[in-house]
Amino acid sequence: MPGRALVSHEDHTPGQGQYADRTYYERYLIGTRGMSEAEAAGHVDELIADRGGKLDVRSEAMGWLGEHARAGRIRLLGHDPARPTRSTSWSAGRRGRRVPTTLSAAEAARERGLPVVMGAPNVLRGSSHNGNASGRELVARGLVTALASDYLPSGLLAAAFALATPGRRRCRRRSRWSPRGAEVADLPTGAGWRPGGAPTWR
Repeated sequence: MPGRALVSHEDHTPGQGQYADRTYYERYLIGTRGMSEAEAAGHVDELIADRGGKLDVRSEAMGWLGEHARAGRIRLLGHDPARPTRSTSWSAGRRGRRVPTTLSAAEAARERGLPVVMGAPNVLRGSSHNGNASGRELVARGLVTALASDYLPSGLLAAAFALATPGRRRCRRRSRWSPRGAEVADLPTGAGWRPGGAPTWR
């Protein structure tokens, strides 16, 4: 795409971030890979140990990405941040936070002027499937800048209507069609939806 490249940093190692409660990932392994409880727990132990042995690589990579973000060469997003302290390191270079997993992380991001993006499936479900922050709650608190389709492309439209249903008046005021999602991704500002109209791309 024209302009800056969009880079999303993700760390889905169980025990932090998206899987702060590792048992959610262990149940996923049991259900999708047919592992026993002991096998799933052992596999998660290995993943955590592997991550712990590569923290220096992570630190070096984040420093390098940060330099590019501050220089305006890339648009850097943090995926599934959980701790408010992470917002400090992400506040330079007009970076953003995608799907913060806790209320405190979302609040810290907005306090530092960072955009916050939540997943449409979370909004439709009414809660996170991993026991993390609720997209509806964060929208109601005025903390969400835009929604992302995540793994459900059709979810964006459905989530917008879900937020605008009777009984969610606070949400309805914040769920207007706008180019905010495009702006977070550093797409041309003409890309987006017109209120009451069709999608536009200029």
